[in-house]
Amino acid sequence: MQKQTSSSQSFVNAFDEFNERNRKLFSVPKIDQCLSFENKKNVCLMLNSSKSSATSFLYSIITNACVNYHATDNDNSQKRTIMIDAGNGNNLGQIYLQLVQQAMKNEFDSNKILNQIIVVRAFTFYQLLNIVINELPKQLCKLESCKIQIIVLDLLDTLISSNGIRSKHDVEKSKAEYIHNEKLVNELIDTLVNLSNKYFVIMWYDNSNQLMDDYSINSRFDNVIEINSGFIHDGFNTIKSKKRITNKKQHSVKVRIKSIRTTVSTNL
Repeated sequence: MQKQTSSSQSFVNAFDEFNERNRKLFSVPKIDQCLSFENKKNVCLMLNSSKSSATSFLYSIITNACVNYHATDNDNSQKRTIMIDAGNGNNLGQIYLQLVQQAMKNEFDSNKILNQIIVVRAFTFYQLLNIVINELPKQLCKLESCKIQIIVLDLLDTLISSNGIRSKHDVEKSKAEYIHNEKLVNELIDTLVNLSNKYFVIMWYDNSNQLMDDYSINSRFDNVIEINSGFIHDGFNTIKSKKRITNKKQHSVKVRIKSIRTTVSTNL
């Protein structure tokens, strides 16, 4: 009887793992179908533009990842999202607004999703290091019976604030700060990538000021999505956002997807 129970449990775990690795993560089909979780379950989102259309798109797909994870399963009580906000801005407020808007549009209870999201706020880079490297593993042990996804918002903002860069001197200062702490950044990223062996890990960082060599971060992730904004040109997937602005020009968001399988360059 015990052997039969063990066999049944193994089947359930294998089925759950299969479903995890075949998730439709962001509700954008031509992005989701290009992502691969056969090796590790991680996605790096790189924001290359400070334009509102790009940041709005970023917030929307992160919100989608939360909604899809918690609203599509009857066993939601056994799921948790650990959301670590390392940004100095209003990331959590923007995601909350997106979630409420989706709840009104699609008629689901936003509180049921919010109740399953654990929010952690880091105000300095060293707080972020402590949270990810020391405190997060402890929290994961406490939630051992739950399915968990980890989302890290604005990874480098406490180290290199994009809002504070106004001159060439600021750029050089920020570059020096990043280089000085590069080993710690690498340790932080390695911890997240290692966690993606067992848990879903989604991380985004702002590189709109092009202050760092993005390869040093992106190369560690199995899936990388670069989010840009501006005029359409070859080599990028394109998502048009019909957002009205004062001069009535149309914004576009360009998404470049790199995974362990391929680099995608078809229009969305």
